[in-house]
Amino acid sequence: EEAEALCRANNAVPPLTVRTNTLKIDREGLLRRLEAEGMEPRATPYSPWGLILGKAEGLTEGEAFREGLFQVQDEAAQLISWLLGPKPGQRVLDLCAAPGGKTTHMAELMGDEGEIVAVDVSPRKLKLLKENCLRLGLRIVRPRRADATGPLPFRPGSFDRVLADVPCTGLGVLRRHPDAKWRVRPEDPERLSRIQLQILREGARMLKGEGLLLYSTCTLTLEENEGVIEEFLRDGGFELLDPREEFPGLEGLFSPEGFLLTLPHRHGTDGFFAALLRKRG
Repeated sequence: EEAEALCRANNAVPPLTVRTNTLKIDREGLLRRLEAEGMEPRATPYSPWGLILGKAEGLTEGEAFREGLFQVQDEAAQLISWLLGPKPGQRVLDLCAAPGGKTTHMAELMGDEGEIVAVDVSPRKLKLLKENCLRLGLRIVRPRRADATGPLPFRPGSFDRVLADVPCTGLGVLRRHPDAKWRVRPEDPERLSRIQLQILREGARMLKGEGLLLYSTCTLTLEENEGVIEEFLRDGGFELLDPREEFPGLEGLFSPEGFLLTLPHRHGTDGFFAALLRKRG
C-alpha cells in the first residue's frame, strides 16, 4: 500500500515552493507581497521559511523576485541547510553546490557573515549560482570549479561545516523529473554509491575536529543512503548524530536512527535523505 501511495504521489503535479530570504524580509512579509502579486501563497508546515504557491504564472517577472526576496526551493531541500546549522562567521564547504539553493540558504542562516566555498564541476551551473547570489544580495559565497571526488585544492581540516549534497539517481524527485523513470538503470544505485562515498570521504578530510558533516541525497535507495553511511562509518573517526531533539515537532521526518527522510506521499515534499555526522576531535 505504501509503495502504491508513493507511486501515486510521484505521478502528481508537485507544488511550487519558495524560501524566504530572511536577510531582506520575514515570511509573513513575503506572504503579503506574493498575495499582492496574485500567487495565492500559504505557509509550509515544516520549514519556517517556506511558502507554497497556489499560482505561479509570472513569478520570476514580479518585483519580489527581482528584489531577491525569495528563492524557489522545495520544502524538503530547505530542511537540509537547517539540519547542518551553519553559524555566522564559520567557514563552510558546499560540495556539488550549484545551482545554489542550499548554498544561498546557508548564507542566509549565517547572516551573510563568514565564508562558504561552493564547489561544483559544471561551469554552467556555477554561473547560475553566481546569478542567484547576486539577486539575493549574498556576499560570502566563493564559487569554485572542482571535482568533489577530489583531491580538493583546500587545506585539510580547514572547514567548520561540510555539506555533501551528492549526485544520485533522483528517485525522490520523480514528480519533478519523470524522465528518470526511463533513464535510471538497475545498476545505477551501486555505481553512484561508490562516487557518493568518495565525495563523502573527501568532504570529511576537509573538516575540522568536532566539525559537522551532512550527507544528503534526493533519492530513496538503500545503496545510496543508509548503505553509504554504514560504509563511511566503518572508516572510523566519525559518529552519527540523532538531531531529533533539536527539531521539536518534526520528529515524524526522521527515522529511528536519526536520518532525515522526507517522502512525497507522507509529507507532500520531495523525497530527501540526510545523515548528520560529527568528526571526532
